[in-house]
Amino acid sequence: MPNRLQITILVENTTERTDLGVEHGLSLWIDYRDHKVLLDAGQSGLVAQNAQTLGIDLSQTDILVLSHGHYDHTGGAPAVLKLAPEASVCMHSKACWGRYSRRPDGMHYIGMPRRSRQIINKHWKVFTDTPTVITPGIGVTGGIPRNCPFEKPEIKFSLNINGSKPDSVLDDQAVFIKTDLGLVVLLGCAHAGVVNTLDYIDKVSNNKPIHAVIGGMHLESANQEKLDQTITELLKRDIKQIIPLHCTGERAVAAMQESMPDRVRICHCGDTITFE
Repeated sequence: MPNRLQITILVENTTERTDLGVEHGLSLWIDYRDHKVLLDAGQSGLVAQNAQTLGIDLSQTDILVLSHGHYDHTGGAPAVLKLAPEASVCMHSKACWGRYSRRPDGMHYIGMPRRSRQIINKHWKVFTDTPTVITPGIGVTGGIPRNCPFEKPEIKFSLNINGSKPDSVLDDQAVFIKTDLGLVVLLGCAHAGVVNTLDYIDKVSNNKPIHAVIGGMHLESANQEKLDQTITELLKRDIKQIIPLHCTGERAVAAMQESMPDRVRICHCGDTITFE
């Protein structure tokens, strides 16, 4: 069967279209072989509205993959699963943990909304704590080892409201898809680190070439040293397409464009990327 892959951005922070809504979040529609997979669901029901506008039928969703348990990736799950009640949910077992972020005005809850937890608990779940093939040609990394010396957990995240239990987002995971061009890697936020994620995919895929990396890279608050080191590591790889989304940050995207102009592609909500 041909390994044709189409990825449509249903939710993202930006769009160039007036008929689509945007929010701080991410959702990617994956049309691969005869399977329809959704990676993340944004933070609200916007995912369903944008899908309808784009002519995508979310009732065809076979699998909803959650990259991690933050609200901006899981809040739209009720809207998706209402339309696709038979879809299975692939998630790390820690994705439902309580999550908080320290901000200037205090601690804010950023975990999976209660309604999402309630809906997901009623559905068939596949826990992907370790590398898992969720359908032929599509794998999920499960938890990602943290070996890169400059990719450290953010101190602002906590598992409790008083901030005494640091949260390194151990449920963070990525998707990798086999195509005839090489692997296409999809990142939710890459809280484990872009380099850690790609290194781990090298390991679990037996070093299959990576053709493209798409998604949030969580570099919006990275200092210059970390940003430079990340770009240096990406330059070492023969990745043909890098499509930074969501939490990558404008400064990081601009630096990537300057350093890798032939590789970096700017996409927005409503765009479709095809690999064949």
